[in-house]
Amino acid sequence: MKFGQVLAIDVVERLDNFLKEISKYTDKAPMLASRFEDLDFKDLMEVDCLMVSIYEPLCQEKLSKLKNLKNIFILGTSTSQIDNYYCIKIGIKIFNVENYCGLETAEWIFGKMVSFFRAFPPFSKEIPQSINKKILGLIGVGEVGGHVLKLASSFGMRVYYTALTEHAEFLKFGAFSASKEFIIKNADVLSLHVPRNTLCLDEKDLLLAKVGLLIINSSMGEVISKKDLAKFLNARSDVTILMDKVAGKNYRYVHEGILISEQAAFATKESLQRLKDFFWNNVKLFISDSLP
Repeated sequence: MKFGQVLAIDVVERLDNFLKEISKYTDKAPMLASRFEDLDFKDLMEVDCLMVSIYEPLCQEKLSKLKNLKNIFILGTSTSQIDNYYCIKIGIKIFNVENYCGLETAEWIFGKMVSFFRAFPPFSKEIPQSINKKILGLIGVGEVGGHVLKLASSFGMRVYYTALTEHAEFLKFGAFSASKEFIIKNADVLSLHVPRNTLCLDEKDLLLAKVGLLIINSSMGEVISKKDLAKFLNARSDVTILMDKVAGKNYRYVHEGILISEQAAFATKESLQRLKDFFWNNVKLFISDSLP
């Protein structure tokens, strides 16, 4: 089995030797675009396979133009940019890449925690502090939060988390479930691990922040109210807000006090290669009829 017509949006430059690899799975030259808006819609009638990055929004209006679309392969984990309800309704299957960068993202978060308290550049403190006995609060857990929790516990941090489900397995690491209010009031570090555009901190929450709090955000979209965050930072210069490159895209012009890294938390040599390998493996398994 092979695909009929493949449409690739915002993936060619992210995948090595794309044209060579895709030729294994289709006999037709793929249609290539950086954005959906760049396409000539008259040419889309035969597209049965769409390959896309996590950054390209695909609403019902766009998807409905692909009359023959059957499968979407995402170069990444998040499916929140895609109208999942519409896809389910008309039978379009979505295949994403999972479990390829959780540890790397956690390494970045934990590294920033250590840098902040030990006053490694660009941070500064009159006297560096140990992270041992510091309180870490996790808003949401998931794969990344689980790794952060384990790293923090191994350095003697006290960890509390709030999540939709209980995680009894975290008790052995000395981590406890708690209310969001308790966590924000007591945390020295707050790390956010929620799905894209899941608003988890607003003015009411921010006003509970402990003096000197460090908030680390590597979640995509608006997860902290922009309006409330700008107002809060105008009043509380003692609180540090740090975001990675991806999360920071949404907050670059919100307030000058927000620190935005030039690095994407997930991006390492190993994780990026894993992403590419898992993506092509999804395609290979589908063609060989091994994916549901």
